[in-house]
Amino acid sequence: MSIPVKEVMTAMPHTIGHDIAAAKAQAMMAEYNCHHLPVLDGGKLVGVISNRDLAIVAKIPNGEETPVEDLMTDEPIVVDPDTDIHEVVATMLKHKIHSVIVSAKEGHPWGICTSTNALQYFVDQK
Repeated sequence: MSIPVKEVMTAMPHTIGHDIAAAKAQAMMAEYNCHHLPVLDGGKLVGVISNRDLAIVAKIPNGEETPVEDLMTDEPIVVDPDTDIHEVVATMLKHKIHSVIVSAKEGHPWGICTSTNALQYFVDQK
């Protein structure tokens, strides 16, 4: 059975600006109980920052002031909303990542699909 990623993703996820300090990203992830934030510059997707990216902050003098753009993945993988969830999971495994961005299509919102979203989907299928 083919399930499109748009049925599994988090639509309209919380985002952060590229020039915002790492401390704010950490605070947002704690507040929203998430591990990934799409990074925007003027409303355009320019990257993704994860809690793993932010782990380096503690090792840098004044690391909490480091702009998100200096820590983020600047070429996130983007998938079509109709891509099968199995293919999305295979892509995440292949690239050893925990999230992909889901592009907007036909007036539908864009989103993010994380390993947590995928795991929850597969658990719910039981």
